[in-house]
Amino acid sequence: MNRKNILIIIGLFISISVSLMSCKSGNKDKVVTNDTTGKKTVVTAPKLLDYSLPKEFKYTKKDREHIYDEFYPIGYSKNGLFAYMTLPADEATGYFFYTFVILDLNTNQTIWSQKVDYNDHIEKGSLKETWTTNYLKFKEQLNKNSIIEDKKLKINKFPSADAENLNLLFDIKYVEDSFGFGFNVVAKVSAKIKGKTIPAKQIYEKTYNESMILNVMSPGYIQIPETNFVVCFINTEQRGYEGPPHVILLDLIGIKLK
Repeated sequence: MNRKNILIIIGLFISISVSLMSCKSGNKDKVVTNDTTGKKTVVTAPKLLDYSLPKEFKYTKKDREHIYDEFYPIGYSKNGLFAYMTLPADEATGYFFYTFVILDLNTNQTIWSQKVDYNDHIEKGSLKETWTTNYLKFKEQLNKNSIIEDKKLKINKFPSADAENLNLLFDIKYVEDSFGFGFNVVAKVSAKIKGKTIPAKQIYEKTYNESMILNVMSPGYIQIPETNFVVCFINTEQRGYEGPPHVILLDLIGIKLK
């Protein structure tokens, strides 16, 4: 066998080895051929970040007269995406529900989500089990959207304690309930945010028909680090199915301040 044939065989062996290595790589390395020289090089994909089980975020003080949606923030991106999980308040259904959301704070549109609700409920489950079972899928989406994990987020009260004096103002219209219980319920609600250098801007509006909504309020907001985005918490107090305890439902509204 001449020298030329030996070099060809060695070259083929190296190419096959590189291809096998790239297939086994968890980050899907690619073999790229240079258009000018014809040489093949391995381009290593960026290493995927890992994320830990999110912890419950105490967005309001709890009492025995209410049951609450639970909120578990995961992190944010610098271009205004926010990732979190919620477990809805359980009015003794005995089922397990959850929602995983990546929210675009620029538009308040959901970029990606996964949930289990009344349509496909689970009789037994937990946040930890859900996170473990779906981790690879969650991890892929969090990395795809450049989510930075942050376990140090905190709630800020309205009005803000800084010079901006950021505040969220509600306009609520009440009417007597249509079911004959004899108490007032919310028919329509809107909310405007304003600050010292921020003109008033409506960020929230809802109209209810045959409402069992007792009140709408905000426990505060989260300032997203390294950005001009804030996430406002909207709590809707809904009458319990058989009266107290009533249910505190959670909505999130993203706002770019400047």
